[in-house]
Amino acid sequence: MGDFDQMDEEQSPQPPASTQLDDVSALEQFLDHDDASVIGAFTSLDGEGFDEFEQIAGALQYDWRFAHTAAPAVLERIKAKSGGLLLYRSPR
Repeated sequence: MGDFDQMDEEQSPQPPASTQLDDVSALEQFLDHDDASVIGAFTSLDGEGFDEFEQIAGALQYDWRFAHTAAPAVLERIKAKSGGLLLYRSPR
């Protein structure tokens, strides 16, 4: 029975805890959802702040929807000049 459990784990990789938003279209698609969403806005995806965000997203991925971005067009669209966390409630 242990072999079956191991095989099941190998075939079912965990989904990423946070969706990367590379462009405005990806942002709009991510926000078109019934659940509240958390978006991490970063000037760079390298560094301690993003690493901490990934850890939090991993721990809470079944309670919240997470996405992140460092794309200039997305940052401009969400009006994030220096980064931060944004909480979006569904307009539905």
